[in-house]
Amino acid sequence: MDEVATGTTAGSTTLARLFRERAVSSSGDLAFRHPVGGTGREAWEDVSWEHARALVEPLAAGLTGLGVGPGDRVVILSRTRVDWVLAHLAVLCAGATTVAVHPGGTPRDVARHIDGNGAVVVVAEDADQAETLRRVRGDIRTFRKVVLLDGTFPDHRVMTFEALLAQGEEALVRDPGTITRRVDALRPDAVATVLHPPGADPTTAGERRTHAAWVSEGRAAEGGGEGLRHLSTPLHEHEGHALLAAQLVHGFGVCVDPRGEPGE
Repeated sequence: MDEVATGTTAGSTTLARLFRERAVSSSGDLAFRHPVGGTGREAWEDVSWEHARALVEPLAAGLTGLGVGPGDRVVILSRTRVDWVLAHLAVLCAGATTVAVHPGGTPRDVARHIDGNGAVVVVAEDADQAETLRRVRGDIRTFRKVVLLDGTFPDHRVMTFEALLAQGEEALVRDPGTITRRVDALRPDAVATVLHPPGADPTTAGERRTHAAWVSEGRAAEGGGEGLRHLSTPLHEHEGHALLAAQLVHGFGVCVDPRGEPGE
């Protein structure tokens, strides 16, 4: 695997642009491997870079259809899983900022993280998280929609991941260039992530990192070689995002498995 030949220097591009370029230069290569199926019946599914782009860009278009604009905040409230990564890349390609919140926090702390960041959309793991958000809805002034990675929830403000994908696919038929324009307009000094690790004070701003900072860290990381890198660490912490940034630069595959198994 080779570093993407962007013709840019460290800090002069964005994670979203690196993703787009990687999806072209390494289209058929393995991007992600992840477990599917219930406990005791797991199998492994591979996602190529081309397939990842075919998911991420419609998801990004779906987010723009929900009113997510450049610089807006989107909270992701979930355990580490491949859909977390795809949602994160979609947020970046929409020109927005991923706010990563520990999914095991108290309802009050979760509400304060969401409200304090002014998040307009929350990507939540399942109906349990949706119920948590429903209970504290009065404490959150900003968000318009909850997108569930798994399952459904009886509330008009909640939609499924599949519905977001379908809406985005329809939007790209009407305007195929919408995400290209968002990615092209994104500045390296834009904030890519705001990380809130466990125990973080909800009244503080969290760890903010720009696209330029992540790209620089990704370029500095050891890269290349065959085989998978393993991602099991929580994505509300720095380590996992450093790995994802290095992946975009160097093109290695990542096994996304919160159970801590190698998946090879």
